[in-house]
Order: sequence, then C-alpha cells, then structure tokens
Amino acid sequence: MLAYSVSLPCDLRGKIGETGLIALVQGPAPDSPDRARFVEARATASRLCLGCRANVQRREFGCVGLVPTPIPRLAEEWLLDRLPHNLSTTAGAIICSAMADFGWDGRHAARLRADPSRTFELATPLVRDDGSPLALRLTSDQAFDMALGAAHVRRAHTLLVSLAFGVIPHNTPPDRLGLLFRERSDLWTYLERTKLPTASEDAVVGPLGDVVRAVAMAAALEVELLVK
Repeated sequence: MLAYSVSLPCDLRGKIGETGLIALVQGPAPDSPDRARFVEARATASRLCLGCRANVQRREFGCVGLVPTPIPRLAEEWLLDRLPHNLSTTAGAIICSAMADFGWDGRHAARLRADPSRTFELATPLVRDDGSPLALRLTSDQAFDMALGAAHVRRAHTLLVSLAFGVIPHNTPPDRLGLLFRERSDLWTYLERTKLPTASEDAVVGPLGDVVRAVAMAAALEVELLVK
C-alpha cells in the first residue's frame, strides 16, 4: 500500500504530524495504543475535514489517499496514456525538457518494481513509442515517478505535473501557463472540468485517478504532495 497526502496545514496535521495522520488513515490495529488517539482525531476531523479544499477523498482525513498494491497493468496503462503523446503540444515540449531537469527517468519506480513486495503487477514497465519523429517516448516508470516521486511532489512541480497528466490541457498556450503559475486558484476550474475516475467508482484505475486529482489540488493550494 502506498500513501500520499495533500499537505495543507491544519490543526489536526499540526497536532499529530504527517506520519501520524497517514497512520490513522491506514488504520491502527484493534489493540494498538493509537486507538485512543484515533478516536480523538476523528472528533477533530468531523469538524475540520468535510469543508477543507485539500479533501481529495471527500471524507474524514480526506487529504490522505492510499494506492493498493500491486498496481494493476490497466492502471499503469491509464496513467501512461494521460501523458502527452508527442512533442507538437505545449505539454509535450515542456515535459520532454522537464524529464531531464527533474530526473524523471523512472528510477524510483524501477526500485519498487524490483522489490519482492510487488508494488506493481508487471515485472517490467510499459513502454510507449509509436515510432513517429515527434513521438514522446515514455515508460510507465517515468509516469509513476512524475505522479508519486521518491519522497514527494514538490510545490514547484505540481503545476507541471498537472499539465503532464492533462488536468491542464496539453495544448494550453505558454502565456496561459504563465498566468496559471501566478494565479493558481484558476486550477480549480480546470480540475472541475477534468473527468478522473475515483477509487470509489473504479477499484482498478480509480486510485491513480485520485492521485492525479491530488497533485492538481496541491498545485491549486500551492502545497506539496507528500508520499510515503
């Protein structure tokens, strides 16, 4: 199981910390000493969470999401297919440059894929290359590293990742991207228009749909997406 959170500061996060919040969502064992803390935190959450803009899951502690493992092939295909397919779009040209600048070479996903705990259903990543001169050659390891990087998706990267996965349309003009960088609140409009599956609707692809949504929400709120 992979965990992530949209790290918007709040009373609950300040009280128990990011690690504590994720642990509560994952659920303490019935005999765990954390059970009492869970009950207390839930009372706070009922007051804070439902109206919070970082609430990706629309529930208590909804700023935290979980991705069940092993991640199925269909989910990897879905994530890879959301990336720009060629260099002729704004997103394609920018992502091609950003892969080198930010080290999105798939190394983190490759380490997880090689681990016997089986983070992924597939032993090798999917590769996308249609052979055309303008093709953007990518692997599902690279897609995974963009969405759920080794430690977290930094505040400076969230807008770019939102563009990469199509929350911001791939053909958005560069001057419009500049405006979005300065006025992040406009991202909410793009997010409302983007159809992404949810974990409650689709157990296979939905958890990664929630990840893409969480990245865009982090971009709009100008916070990081923390990954554990």
